[in-house]
Amino acid sequence: TAEAQIKKDSLERVLWNSNILDTNRVLIHEKLAYHYRFISPDTAFYHATLAHNLSQKLKYNFGLIYSLNHLGVYYQNRGQYNQSIFYYNEMLVHFSKNCSPRIFKAIALAINNIGMIHFEKEEYVEAEYYFQNALKIDKYLNDPKGIARELGNLGKLKIAQGNNDSAIVCLTQSLDYEKSLHHTIGMLETMADIGKVYYQQKKYQEAKMIL
Repeated sequence: TAEAQIKKDSLERVLWNSNILDTNRVLIHEKLAYHYRFISPDTAFYHATLAHNLSQKLKYNFGLIYSLNHLGVYYQNRGQYNQSIFYYNEMLVHFSKNCSPRIFKAIALAINNIGMIHFEKEEYVEAEYYFQNALKIDKYLNDPKGIARELGNLGKLKIAQGNNDSAIVCLTQSLDYEKSLHHTIGMLETMADIGKVYYQQKKYQEAKMIL
């Protein structure tokens, strides 16, 4: 969007200011990595690497956790799963129970993403283990976005396993959270998954109503 472009341009201008604090520089690189994650993955990787290296130098745990997550996502999207899991596991190494809620959220996302890698590799037992553990953290944090994500992924997993009844339970709960967040894309994706289950069950009227 135009608003995102303006924000991105503003962040890039700030980087030219040599007087900004190093931790703020890390945060700018992290935000730019997030901005570019889909439109220019290599640029996202560049900013994530700079954020990671500077965070290591500063022993800045927050920046380190989030930059590692961006690096993990970069390799996951390229299908380089071993490298991706390496970075997600690095996040867990730097995790402690005294971390802030924002770092807890990043850890839950990393665990969920490891689950997604196992899911894509059709390693369903391992995938469920990671989804359930991520869900536990997000429930502890009372983070509706994370809860919706993990319930949705568990629903997809149950569909793949042919357990349609459990899939509907997970997906219906996920949809409730997505609605409460007014997350249109999440709602549409979850509704499509629910419709897919109803179609497989030959419940065509229910499928038509949800879609």
